[in-house]
Amino acid sequence: VRPIGAGDTAASVYGFLVRPFPIESGTTALGTATPPTSGACDVAKLGYMTVKVTNGTPAKNSAVYIRTVLNGAIPAGLVGDVEAVADGTNTFVLPGAYFTGAADANGNSEIAFNLI
Repeated sequence: VRPIGAGDTAASVYGFLVRPFPIESGTTALGTATPPTSGACDVAKLGYMTVKVTNGTPAKNSAVYIRTVLNGAIPAGLVGDVEAVADGTNTFVLPGAYFTGAADANGNSEIAFNLI
């Protein structure tokens, strides 16, 4: 399991690195730490999850795009981010994944995915 990078395609996606719930940690709060670079990890290949949408406006049943290359015109879009709009060759559509609805006020939306 490794992060998405330049040159990756939908075939490169094994799953989503996830944090199991419920989990308690006295050292890091949810969303404040960098995932470990080695060791065991949890990967989701099928299901639903909430994601931060950094570009575009998700709508029910719309495509999920993954960013592979930075674009200075989209400063919020980082490599590996989930987006709701294509950005040329800087993103790819993730087959088997779609948005279940619009984003909330913080840009969070739910996706459904089947990467099996």
